[in-house]
Amino acid sequence: LLTDQDLPPFKIDQNNFSKLLRKTLNAFRASDSIDISLKLLFGQHVIIDEKKEAIAQLYIRANGRYTDTDHEIRSLAEMSQIKSILKERYIKLEIPLIQ
Repeated sequence: LLTDQDLPPFKIDQNNFSKLLRKTLNAFRASDSIDISLKLLFGQHVIIDEKKEAIAQLYIRANGRYTDTDHEIRSLAEMSQIKSILKERYIKLEIPLIQ
């Protein structure tokens, strides 16, 4: 797990985000190894209430994944205003860092 140490503190619905993480990691349940990175996306932001908010990206990759919970992952991500990108070998979650 590689984590960008410069991530600022932010607010997120902890219960919903925990469910999202469990569903996301469960999609890789057959993989013998998983690569996870968390980083701040420089030069990218989202505007909320006329204020620029930074975006963090959680990137999870393995040699393959199950797609049976993709609908639930997308739904949970939308509830927290998180952009989800689901591909055959990875899932990216772009999380607005609302302070």
